[in-house]
Amino acid sequence: ARRRSGWALDTGIDHAWTLDTGTLPVHDLALRGGYAFTQFEAHGREYSYQAHTVSVGASAQLPFGLGADLSGAYSYRPYRHASTYPDPPIPTNGSPYVLSGVRRREQTFVVEAVLSRPLGEELTLSARWRYVDNPSNRKVFDYQQQIVGLYLDFALGREL
Repeated sequence: ARRRSGWALDTGIDHAWTLDTGTLPVHDLALRGGYAFTQFEAHGREYSYQAHTVSVGASAQLPFGLGADLSGAYSYRPYRHASTYPDPPIPTNGSPYVLSGVRRREQTFVVEAVLSRPLGEELTLSARWRYVDNPSNRKVFDYQQQIVGLYLDFALGREL
């Protein structure tokens, strides 16, 4: 029941709008938004779901050759089957292991900020921050996560 491996089918639509910034020091300002649908079929019954995700973002070129990108997304993920994890309070030795039969539901909120600067034609240095909040009706799957990093990207055959 708990095998997470499986296959996924994603489909969606994204749209971007470029804005004229006039005489501002910011240029190549773009706003974007989208929707995606995901069908995930896990080998274990507990992890199969259908998800709906909406996303928004903005990017721009800043002075001194810096690029900025800010994005956010919200996903609603209702799982198709009840969880095999017990309801709180967690059972102790000798107490019954009772399951409620309630299907798992998660909502995921993601915010990401990136500041980047090209270092020649093939290298880009970027500082990134990502925050994820994943509340779930099954407490074992609740989590919050922050990732901060400094990245050096190397790309062949394309402009940065």
